Amino acid sequence: ILLLDEPFSSLDLPLRDKLYTRLRELTEATTLLVTHDFRDAFSLADRIVLLSAGQITREWRITANERQDLTTHGPLFAEFK
Repeated sequence: ILLLDEPFSSLDLPLRDKLYTRLRELTEATTLLVTHDFRDAFSLADRIVLLSAGQITREWRITANERQDLTTHGPLFAEFK
């Protein structure tokens, strides 16, 4: 199990993108990523869980095809407004 808590928060976007790719390539471990940045979650996760007051309020499943199709980003980001 790999536990990550806001690992990309102080990185610029080009470096984040490189690390997203490397992390996906390097690990087959179950990973728990805690983040406030939906881009981090969407770029890495197969499953995203939104918590509010310690309760699951929303859940998404992300496929590799959806991750590659930028048109899926907009509707998912819009759900957070």
